[in-house]
Amino acid sequence: MSKTIQLTEEQWQALQNGEAVTIEPPKPEKWEPEGGIYYFGAYNTVGSGLISIDAYRLAGKERATKELANRAAKAAKARDRLEAFRDQYWPEWVEYWDGNRKYYYVFYDVGNQCYHIASSYQPGVGTIYGPKEFAVTAVNMLNSGELVL
Repeated sequence: MSKTIQLTEEQWQALQNGEAVTIEPPKPEKWEPEGGIYYFGAYNTVGSGLISIDAYRLAGKERATKELANRAAKAAKARDRLEAFRDQYWPEWVEYWDGNRKYYYVFYDVGNQCYHIASSYQPGVGTIYGPKEFAVTAVNMLNSGELVL
């Protein structure tokens, strides 16, 4: 099977002049959120505008529909509150992933309808990690209703 590829003038000249030419595959385009007119801001409340605003879009705070924006705002609020809880009581804790350190996190057990502790040596996306004491305290307070996300 043959395929004709159109070269630019610069490429053609380089080949004609006997220059060493390296062929590289195209670089993939970096993904960026499409955004939308619905956004959620500092208070995780949803608003809408006439146009997409780059600062919100690039931060992942815009959605195409109000329903999607509400869903994202709810998830962001829970994640942000848990991270604030950890940072308030364990401000000295710092993530340092090297594959040898065990970090703890909280998850919701849908079947038993309660929170539990888990641990990992590898980071997950969007998970709030901390020392074991953080996870134990958070689980106890979440299950008792003292901590609401």
